[in-house]
Amino acid sequence: KLRTFNCSCDEVRDSVLSGTFDYGIVVGDPVDPLLFDAETGRSGRYYLTVRRDHPASAWERASIAEMRDLSFAVQGNGYDSYRLLASKCREEGFEPYVAFSDPSMLSCVNAVRSGLAVACTFLTAEDMGFGAELASIPLDDPELVWTYYVLAKKGMGDTYIMRYFCGTYTRWDCVALSEFA
Repeated sequence: KLRTFNCSCDEVRDSVLSGTFDYGIVVGDPVDPLLFDAETGRSGRYYLTVRRDHPASAWERASIAEMRDLSFAVQGNGYDSYRLLASKCREEGFEPYVAFSDPSMLSCVNAVRSGLAVACTFLTAEDMGFGAELASIPLDDPELVWTYYVLAKKGMGDTYIMRYFCGTYTRWDCVALSEFA
């Protein structure tokens, strides 16, 4: 049996390092090669995802500076995507205004659908199945990228299993995995 636990990027890394879980899946920052064996599933840029009736839906590209007055739905502390967004906003001289926070990216997208906020997402609205309701604008900062990693404690990773999870177990929330329940 496969046991899973949805948690933040920080919790995934801690659970794998402590041996609580055998493998982890992280969507976010690079993985420390001194601590982890890692396989890369895929990577890409972030998108600013908004409702179709939002003024930003007409933008071809989005910059951090243009997002100064927007209200965000974010996964929150402990998630690499939020840390990266907050860091880039601070470089531009402001803190992102967080109107909604939830560990689930789907909940964040639903906050966008309701009109409560905008979100930085890993996939476009079309890829997520919300193309009729939402628009996704690529972020123009080349450092605003994510990577989907499967990781194990250094020296403990089975590369076959890690490649399997990279190819077939795509989840957009962070998750820790154990081979045995």
